[in-house]
Amino acid sequence: MEKLSSIIKRIFLKFLFVIIIFFFVVFFILYIWSLGSYKNLSEVNKYLVSNEKVKIEIKKNKDIFFISKSLTDKFLVFYPGGHVNYKSYSPICFKLAEKGINSILIKMPFNLAFFGIKKIEKYINLYKNFKWYICGHSLGGVAATLYSKNNYKKLSGLILLASYPSKDISYLNLRVLSIYATNDGLVSPEKIEIKKKLLPLTTKFFLIEGGNHSQFGYYGFQKGDLNSTISREKQIDIVISQIYDFIFNF
Repeated sequence: MEKLSSIIKRIFLKFLFVIIIFFFVVFFILYIWSLGSYKNLSEVNKYLVSNEKVKIEIKKNKDIFFISKSLTDKFLVFYPGGHVNYKSYSPICFKLAEKGINSILIKMPFNLAFFGIKKIEKYINLYKNFKWYICGHSLGGVAATLYSKNNYKKLSGLILLASYPSKDISYLNLRVLSIYATNDGLVSPEKIEIKKKLLPLTTKFFLIEGGNHSQFGYYGFQKGDLNSTISREKQIDIVISQIYDFIFNF
């Protein structure tokens, strides 16, 4: 019996060692992969400095708060696109705060929102008297829909930028805004059209003429994308206008 117990113990320790090595290798691969993420453009630096309308706060976990200095009960949490430096979305968050929408830009593990789907939760619990909106670009939008699926009662709305759900959320009593672009080489208008059935019938769709996938952020040109026929600034301004209208006038 003692010999059998010793054998089982050795097998267990070997199994545990293999599991540890496996997770170490996965972690190392993800870490190396994250180092090659799309870098933010230098223009974002001016959107990380407080001004007379917006106060910038960078938390210990590196999440960035863009606090509007006007009285507002609106909070938007932004989930970045996959393999993109999260600061690339600072201009969107900053400009929303200028218009009276507090924004939180989330720093995701390995630049993948799937590893931080519930990151919005602690802020909702911390600031309970606010109306909460979750917004995501590309894979960040997919992660946002996964959170919304089980937590829609905590949200005032879901905003998708060049994104669509991976699971059916059409039955949810949730306001949704979907913004996409004609020249998107990664999430084409055709893909959005096919995936419409997964969203609530009340979803508001807006197509940006001449926009592409990369210009939803400030990180340069993404592999596989198509060339845009409008400027990045114009595309971002359209996004801001549509989000503002959705939150205040929809």
